[in-house]
Amino acid sequence: MDFMLRPVDEKATSVITLEPTPGFVVKSRLITTEGRPNHLLKLQNGSKVFINICHHEKVPKPEIDFDAIVVYPLVMNNQWEIPIITSPVREDKDKKGALCYVWDCCINSVCMSWINEDLQLREILVEWCLEACEISDVVGICRDHIAFPKMKKKGDFIPHLEVRANELTSDYRKEIAKMAEKDDSSPSRILELRRNLLEEPEGLSGITDEELPPLMPAGRSSKPLIEEIDNLSIDSLKNDKPAIPKELPEPQFEVRMRKTKKADKYRLRIEIESQVHSASDLRLRYNSQQNALEVSNVNLTVYKEKKLQIPLPHIFTEADAAHLEALFTKADRKLTVFI
Repeated sequence: MDFMLRPVDEKATSVITLEPTPGFVVKSRLITTEGRPNHLLKLQNGSKVFINICHHEKVPKPEIDFDAIVVYPLVMNNQWEIPIITSPVREDKDKKGALCYVWDCCINSVCMSWINEDLQLREILVEWCLEACEISDVVGICRDHIAFPKMKKKGDFIPHLEVRANELTSDYRKEIAKMAEKDDSSPSRILELRRNLLEEPEGLSGITDEELPPLMPAGRSSKPLIEEIDNLSIDSLKNDKPAIPKELPEPQFEVRMRKTKKADKYRLRIEIESQVHSASDLRLRYNSQQNALEVSNVNLTVYKEKKLQIPLPHIFTEADAAHLEALFTKADRKLTVFI
């Protein structure tokens, strides 16, 4: 959910001025201004763009506090989002003096602490901020060359943000519903329709479940972040004197996602720890329909069969899929995947 700033001359209600605290900067390029109204600032395609991700305690935060187990399934179903206040675009200069454009995306200070601790939530928020800038100023921003400069803000300072007081205190879910009823072309409605389109499956023909496809699907997964799939039933033989079969233990998988030190080659490191002793007892495959990695144990004489499904963030290109790498270390019984 993004809060659009109102024109300065709209004084029907009290206006609160926010002084954002800088967080980090997202850098990319402008790729299209198609459909942008002529009366707005004329923008040049190909120019650099910078988004200041900043925070303030008065910006609303989600009703449900962040907990990966609870929140990621809600995110996948568009039922949880971090509110964002988006500024209008403004002109600036890069280090070489070339023209560039800057936006400010302000979130709640507590939400900033969440994304500082969780890499995947940070990536999701970056995508939401890119979308908010695109919707508010009718532009297209490149996703192939996103960078994070070593700066907390672009420019000498982040301008104060003015927002209506009732927008900071009202129930934004009800407001969205009212806006949708009155005008289906509202920014919130457009953003919702755009995400629904992204969720349509691309379809990859000629690829079996055992093969790694050449590219990551562009759609957002409808599955929870981490989902465990257990056997639904076990067929047992019926004898005249039924014996009670010995119950095999169930392996436990523990997953961690974090940045990789090999930043020049990989973006994400996924670590999967279990009780399994050997790489030959594990199977790793890519599920093209769900855009997810699936890990399962294949030695069924020691453990029950168990599958772990890990949906992947949708930030990858064809090259990322082609260079996926996995290794198993016996010392700590850990499968590490670089992607």
